[in-house]
Amino acid sequence: VRIVGTHVDISERKRAEENALASQKMAGIGSLAAGMAHEINSPLQLVTGLSERLTRNLKAGEVDQQQFLTDIESINKNGWRIARIIRSLLTYARKEGHEMTPLQLNTVIESSLLLIEHQLVSWSNVSIEKELAPHLSLIHCDSNSLTQVILNLLENARDAMPGGGWIKISTASSPKKEQVILRISDTGEGIPAEIQSRIFDPFFTTKDVGKGTGLGLSIVHGIIQAHGGDIQVESPP
Repeated sequence: VRIVGTHVDISERKRAEENALASQKMAGIGSLAAGMAHEINSPLQLVTGLSERLTRNLKAGEVDQQQFLTDIESINKNGWRIARIIRSLLTYARKEGHEMTPLQLNTVIESSLLLIEHQLVSWSNVSIEKELAPHLSLIHCDSNSLTQVILNLLENARDAMPGGGWIKISTASSPKKEQVILRISDTGEGIPAEIQSRIFDPFFTTKDVGKGTGLGLSIVHGIIQAHGGDIQVESPP
């Protein structure tokens, strides 16, 4: 009896995958930052406008207490909104390297939606519905990576519905205590059965040239596997 062993060096492939992940993420950050500049502008104008009015009224001695309190509350609300938006972008843009911590999946979902809130306005023919189960078990995960999973799946769902439709994000407890379930559904045309087994392959795409790299779902698949989870597709025509 002979035992024959083989050694395959996959370091180059791993580096290529890491570079692809970083490139896609940087492109996404650029798009998010551009949209956020517009999103932040509205509450920022409100904050500066109300501040100027309060300053004028104080100098003129014309202070209505109720209006004063209303304006201060509005300034405070919009200031915290700007802070949340910026904090979400900074968290997503931080350097690579998994930082595994106990987190609530629903919290990661809400933070992810805040990141693309400015984009959702332009998805005028697409509606998003949430059905998030309460009291989910905490999961040991990297929030940055899971945010990328959620954003990729949402954008993929949107691209599958050029004529409009709805996307549903739902969570549920899993029979396995250490896992939870995230399901993202859309009303697109579906994926033909003959290619469903290939959709997580790197560089595989059915989109026209220039409209997709074929890396989005591959990256999603890799992140989920790195977290000890699995991902499945159900897509009847």
